[in-house]
This record gives sequence, structure tokens and C-alpha cells, in this order.
Amino acid sequence: HELIAERAADDASAIAVRCGKDQLSYGDLVANAACIASGLADMGVRRGDRVGLIAARTPMSIAAILGIQQTAAAFVPLDPNAPAARIEEIVADAGISVVLSDKPADAPNDCELVLLNELIATDSRRPRLPVVKVDEDDLAYVLYTSGSTGRPKGVMVTHRNIAASTLARADYYPGRVQTFLHVSPLAFDSAMAGLFWTLVDGGVVLFPEAGSEQNTAHLLGLIEQHRATHLLALPRFYDVLLDAAEPNSIASLQVAIVAGEACPPDLHARHRAKTAACTLYNEYGPTEATVWSHVFRFPDDFDAPIVPIGDPIKRMRHFVVDQRLRPVPP
Repeated sequence: HELIAERAADDASAIAVRCGKDQLSYGDLVANAACIASGLADMGVRRGDRVGLIAARTPMSIAAILGIQQTAAAFVPLDPNAPAARIEEIVADAGISVVLSDKPADAPNDCELVLLNELIATDSRRPRLPVVKVDEDDLAYVLYTSGSTGRPKGVMVTHRNIAASTLARADYYPGRVQTFLHVSPLAFDSAMAGLFWTLVDGGVVLFPEAGSEQNTAHLLGLIEQHRATHLLALPRFYDVLLDAAEPNSIASLQVAIVAGEACPPDLHARHRAKTAACTLYNEYGPTEATVWSHVFRFPDDFDAPIVPIGDPIKRMRHFVVDQRLRPVPP
């Protein structure tokens, strides 16, 4: 959040987050985040606490994320579309007592539900930053796995983790993010990739309007209208997008990233058939490694039966081991 505040100081009027007609400049994003942090601090939120966030992807939800982090607490995204039982399970496991929301709803058990707009409206004074100094090893967020291999578990990510992950993107990818089409739900780790990368770069986070996240015509229209330069999606979702795309509708794209599942080797050919200016990348990394740990850049002449996960990113090493975790020979 301090890196993002630096971007706001460079150009406070630049648009940071946009969703339909709703948008926040960098200056307003930082100011609203400070307001939210102030309100949470007054409520007793302290270092190491977990604060739930159950909200759609909107400019104000991003201000909430930054506001929670300014108190040295960690935000825990709660999917508004998830069953109540799963939300209750996460709230109990994480020890959440305060949940921020963008609309009235039933509060999870033993929680105080706070509306974002009310939290900001009650602070009529100039927003003040909490006096707490956030440390690199304070938790930035906690993401819960799907539970496909058993009970869902919370992966704890520190400010050091997400800063290293984000700055590695600036080291690897060419140029800066101008407009990032954000299609990942906030409860997915890939959402953190596009969000923090774009804001640290001073670009625009572009959200599809609520209910249109899977509408390919709407997404292609956003890419064309706002000249989106970057996106990150599941390979199968990107494949559907390509199938519906006309070459001119994605002409602005410079970087397309697929991640989250194995990439089919023929995806690159379909990608290249629709765009010659955009480079395709395959990212790999478990949530525990903070979004990504490896990346593969597809060469123009790619022709292989398997898509590699690529090379380790900056400050990351990988090891090939056997079933007993012993290093194997080359």
C-alpha cells in the first residue's frame, strides 16, 4: 500500500480503478483507504487481526483492501456467492470479528458487519493515517483454498511476500501495465497478481460490471473500448475469449497470461491466429508461493506436446525431487 501511495503522489488525478461508470482516481483511492483504516482503528482493529471483506469487485472494495492493510491487519476475502456454511467456516477458522461489506447482509456468527459507505461517511474530518507502522512480516492477506484435497486452509501472505511477488513482475515483464482487465474473483490468488501489479505500476484496474464477468462480448468490448493491455485468466477461459474475438477487438493487448491449470499446447496457435502483437505467457505457482513462482514465455514458433512451467522468477529457486523429497540427478 505504501508503493501504491507513491503512485498517488506522482499523479493523484490518474484513474486507478474503473468498473462501468464507477471509478476512483489514485488520490481518491488512497484517501478512502485512509478513511477506512481510521474507522477500523477506532473500532479496535489491531496488528495481526483478520478482517473479512465480502464485496463485489468495485473501486471501493480495493480501497477497503488497502485500508485494512494500513492497520497492519490482514484482509480475508469472502466470496459473496459462496454458501453461508463456507463463509462461516472461514470466519471461524481465521478468527474474524469484523466484516466489511458493500451492501447490507446478515453478519456471519459472532461478527460485526460494517458497510463501507457508512464507514467512510462517518469520518467527516480529513482522513488520517493510523500511527501503526506496518512491518514487512505483518500479514497482508489470508486466502482460503477450495478444499478440493480436504478441509479448506488459509494461506497466510505477508507484505514481504506480496511485495516480492509484485516487484518480480516488473523485473520480468516488458514495459508497464497501462490497463489490466481483471477477471479473477477476489478470493483467488490470481486476483492479487493483477491488482497489486497494476496499481504499483500506476495503471488502471478495469473490472467487468457485476453479472458480466463471464460474458465474452462484454469483456471483448471492454478490451476494445478501454484499450486494455494486460489480462490474466485460466487457459480454458482465455480460449473461450479467443474463440469469440475478432482480431481488432483484442488489438490493444500486449500481454496475455494464463495460469491456474495446465495449459493445452495448441492454445498458442489459436492465440497467434487472433493477435500478432500480444505475447502469451504461462505462469505457474501454488498459493503458498504467493501467486507465481515460474513463468514460460511462448516463442512465436512454439510447437511442443507439453507446455513448460518455465523458469523461476526473481528471488525464487526450484528443486526437482523424488517422492521422498530428495534431489534427483539432472
